[in-house]
Amino acid sequence: MIDASGMRWNVQVAGNGPDLLLVHGTGSSLDTWRGLMPSLSRDFRVVAIDLPGHGASEALPRGRTSITAMADALARCLGKLAAAPTVAVGHSAGAALVLRMTLDGLLDPQHIVAINPALRPYGGRRAHLFAPLARTLAAIPVLPWLIARRAADPRAIDRMIRGTGSVLAEDGIAMYQRLFADEEHVRSTLDMMAGWDLGTLVDELGPLAPRIHLVVGTADTAVPPWQARALESRYPAMHRTSLRGAGHLAHEERPDEVAVLVRAVALDGVPQ
Repeated sequence: MIDASGMRWNVQVAGNGPDLLLVHGTGSSLDTWRGLMPSLSRDFRVVAIDLPGHGASEALPRGRTSITAMADALARCLGKLAAAPTVAVGHSAGAALVLRMTLDGLLDPQHIVAINPALRPYGGRRAHLFAPLARTLAAIPVLPWLIARRAADPRAIDRMIRGTGSVLAEDGIAMYQRLFADEEHVRSTLDMMAGWDLGTLVDELGPLAPRIHLVVGTADTAVPPWQARALESRYPAMHRTSLRGAGHLAHEERPDEVAVLVRAVALDGVPQ
């Protein structure tokens, strides 16, 4: 645990070598990387961090859950660790966070691996309806308690995961069950969704395109694969690897495969 930006962060650091940053998505924790860290730490100093209010990290004050506020806070945490990642890996909203930090000069990785990146507003084409709804839900005090109660049933968690196109083993289901049984984690997840505003992020990616490698699960129902294909079409300098049959949590379903891919991108630029 370290103190930065007025809060305590849960951090896991493993290995030696160039810094490699792992950033999880909304509603998850650094444990999402449990299958990748042992492999990647053989070549890198791997830094994984629980985002504010997620896992064992303290929450940022309400009103500071925008992508820019979270990017600034995460940069201060990395500063305390004296970490200068040459490779940054982000999953879902974590990929958007890595890209925002790089565009704002808070990170300068040579390579960015974006796993099923969530670069469009929550709710997709219905974002204009979803955003107000998320803010309303986040303001209901009893809702985190109700969700935490529901998380006591592993079948409910399994259905939630399968709803993203992923199928996890028992350890993965148990991890998300622990997370969503924690009212503070649930509250922070809702707050993040309510405050998340990607703005013009997708329109700004041109200069970063040669550094970005998209990893896309073809069975992802949370961030449909067509979004990555559209990005690649718009920015041909990007690279893309598709994982056939993998869902939104592709890195948890196929950690060995994703670790090999990340290492190849980091060491060679493009996987063979």
